[in-house]
Amino acid sequence: MLVDHDPALLAAAKVRLAAWAERAEAAGDGLVLQRGGARIAVRFRALDLAADPAAALAEGPDLVTAAALFDLASESWIATVAGAVARAGAVFYTALTYDGQERWTPPHPADAAIHAAFLVHQAGDKGFGPASGPGATEALAEAFREHGYAVETAASPWHLGPDEAALLHRLAEGTAQAARETGRVAASDAASWSALRQRTGTGAVIGHRDLLAMPAAAMRAST
Repeated sequence: MLVDHDPALLAAAKVRLAAWAERAEAAGDGLVLQRGGARIAVRFRALDLAADPAAALAEGPDLVTAAALFDLASESWIATVAGAVARAGAVFYTALTYDGQERWTPPHPADAAIHAAFLVHQAGDKGFGPASGPGATEALAEAFREHGYAVETAASPWHLGPDEAALLHRLAEGTAQAARETGRVAASDAASWSALRQRTGTGAVIGHRDLLAMPAAAMRAST
């Protein structure tokens, strides 16, 4: 079951999945996909997880997974999610949680100022309360451990180079815009920094961490 607050993104996911599969058939408002001998039934639900994260767990999932989400959420919302997942007894896995580490090449005199301002911007409310930013992985780990989960984390940085030029350019534009919005970086410095990142030869390493949380029952079953 795929969940998002934006029906347009769910519609885009449906198109992408149908293209990915060797065969795709409509099944109500979902899809039945076949690929590599596997049959996968997919449903799509538009829900406001900011208001009620437990709404997506009503059917007792075995696994809850998300990507590039929790650094935008508050510690209190993270704790609410962990509690809801624990009550469902599900395994939890999340990928691409930003850890605050960035290294751009070539260097620019405004690198440190841009990064500091970006971190300030990221701590703002993105719809889930004051964002936890680079502290999200630790907040997740602590929240799940309080429910008796075993937790493991590992680094999963993006290594972006010439083959990811479009993503690099969008990322640089967004970073510079966020830095400008804080008022902590001069508009000219942000523009100069962003312009350099649009040139051939730009690269970046953007730090993320993945997290796996296993309930005691799942740990016993796996051993």
